[in-house]
Amino acid sequence: SPSSICGPCTMKDGCCDKWTVLFAIPALLYTAMPSYFGEKGYLLKMTPILILILKTLFGSKSKLGNYESVLLVCGLWLSSLGDVALALDDNFLQGLIFFRAAHFFYVLLFGRGFQFRTWPVIVSAAIAVIAITLMYPKLSSNASLFLPVVSYTLVITSMLFTSACGTKHSRCVGMLGAGLFTLSDFLISVNKFMVPFPYHNVFIHSTYYLGQYFIAKSVLSKPHPSK
Repeated sequence: SPSSICGPCTMKDGCCDKWTVLFAIPALLYTAMPSYFGEKGYLLKMTPILILILKTLFGSKSKLGNYESVLLVCGLWLSSLGDVALALDDNFLQGLIFFRAAHFFYVLLFGRGFQFRTWPVIVSAAIAVIAITLMYPKLSSNASLFLPVVSYTLVITSMLFTSACGTKHSRCVGMLGAGLFTLSDFLISVNKFMVPFPYHNVFIHSTYYLGQYFIAKSVLSKPHPSK
């Protein structure tokens, strides 16, 4: 049943609160016109993620424990640094390093109360194999990118896997967030290593911001015991 897969789903809780509005405005602006803001565009790009950090620290109705707060804030902060790296000089490798570290914290965040399930292993492994296979023709001729991209792919699919196996977050919301984040990165790979496609910024940024939003929401909307 859906409840056995997702656990208690809290999608309807707080979907239109002030933090969501504060998050959505800069996310929509940057997604719609990323080049309009010129050299300072990176400030707008990272603003939605900083809003999620502020919500985690000051806006959560059910306060997180210190461990959960540190994991989520670290993941979000490293993501914002990755945003800056990609926006300033299109430094793909440096951005990759920041986002890989962010996903490591998300793996730890989702992995709390881990319960092994077979289907997430199959799905995550299939995505990793497909992604690496599709990128291999371009990566095989670029040794400096091959290992970083492959290791990043393994880390983000591990994040996708743990989002479906942890029990300390709202699982359906976490899987949605992890899935959207993974889709965003897959679209980046397609555009960079395979076939550039029109309106790629819209698709990449919209799935990225929604992914981050639902990752944070999966933890913030789950009831937590008192400290």
